[in-house]
Amino acid sequence: IAHALTGLELARRLEDGRSENSLLNALGLIAVEQRDIATAQRYFDACLQIPQQAGNLRFLGRTLNNLGMVSGYLSDYTASRRYYEQSLAYAREVGSRTDEGLVLGNLGWVAGALGDYAQGREYVEQGLRIARETGDLHSETYALINLSAFSGAQGDYDTAQRSAEQALALTQTSGDR
Repeated sequence: IAHALTGLELARRLEDGRSENSLLNALGLIAVEQRDIATAQRYFDACLQIPQQAGNLRFLGRTLNNLGMVSGYLSDYTASRRYYEQSLAYAREVGSRTDEGLVLGNLGWVAGALGDYAQGREYVEQGLRIARETGDLHSETYALINLSAFSGAQGDYDTAQRSAEQALALTQTSGDR
């Protein structure tokens, strides 16, 4: 963390918005891992001005995705959905299929948290198709886990079991445990 903070100071002195954004997002993700959600939100909020000024919509979309995650941790699912929807729009605008698939999975999770399993499943299935198209094994695994949960919640136990087994097989073959 100390090195990232030093890098952040240097990026600000050099007015290097790209590095500043990357470091703020990294520090925010570290704070999330440490379950310091308030600190994570401060880092991500600080990012919002940087990509807008630099015109980098991909950075902005990723920051909004991170804010969606933070809002979800705070159980503010309405804000979470709003951030994810904005992030999805930017992912599509810049043509980042990987980011689009990831955000669709996150929107699915929020829909499920709000009790809308049908909508959640639809988002997750879209994200799963994209993850498979792009070869993003992490997002594919995440989508399969969520698809299993949504399918089970809707009484589709065959799909739930099949999806869970596929997710398990992916984690075993990729070494992602």
